[in-house]
Amino acid sequence: MTITHRTELTPSEVPNLWKSYQTESRAFCGIKDFSVHIDDPHIRSVLEDALEISKKHVNRITEIMKTEIYPISAEFTEQEIDTKRKINFIYRLNKKKIQR
Repeated sequence: MTITHRTELTPSEVPNLWKSYQTESRAFCGIKDFSVHIDDPHIRSVLEDALEISKKHVNRITEIMKTEIYPISAEFTEQEIDTKRKINFIYRLNKKKIQR
């Protein structure tokens, strides 16, 4: 005999899921933006792994929210990534230090 028990999310779990959803979608965009400027294949490999993990997290949280019939909040999307902009100041500064 198989027992299936479905427990609903508690009121404290819902905002934590929403926060995780926002954090992971923002991380995905940030990592994707940063990876455009990276030439080192080892670092690029790590960033690609991080992108995959973030996307899996976003997808899993989306599944949970849909199962619990909670509205899905707007996530950060790839359309918000401006790959043509200049690399941020801190990255440029660190790159100059490494080249010396």
